Amino acid sequence: MSIEESLLRGGVWYNIWDDSTGTNKSSSLSFINSFFTALRNHNIDYNPQLPEAILAREKRQSTNLGNGIAIPHPDFDGLNEPAESPITRDTIYLAYPRFSLLWDDGTSVFAVFFICMTSKEKHLAALSDLAKGLSKPGVMDLLKAREPLEPLLTVFRAKKSND
Repeated sequence: MSIEESLLRGGVWYNIWDDSTGTNKSSSLSFINSFFTALRNHNIDYNPQLPEAILAREKRQSTNLGNGIAIPHPDFDGLNEPAESPITRDTIYLAYPRFSLLWDDGTSVFAVFFICMTSKEKHLAALSDLAKGLSKPGVMDLLKAREPLEPLLTVFRAKKSND
């Protein structure tokens, strides 16, 4: 499945609230919990192990890319069989926090891509495709403006002169 299909499956989620106020949790962990609460509140079906897998990965090492982007995802280390994966469909969710938030390392984040792929190979391909898309001119401006998917996908589809 392509990155475009995965993004269309997951869609864009706006105004995700970081509910860490008054808790000892880091903003990244709280935001991830808030995102999956939003999915559940909208009756979006996902394996209940998925948030746990993403949180475990985030606790071990930050998924903050810098430049305002974070890419939380589960880790495939320790998953011996594809059947052990908490992911049943290749999906990438784009979540815009209600306000820019401080990720666990203190860096401001304004766009979060949850990469949920069914295999390590697809996961690595999605990371690569996403990195290529994020490097295209204009993408960061679209993300800062909290644009919907179609303008982003239009830029992602555009060929660079050296592609």
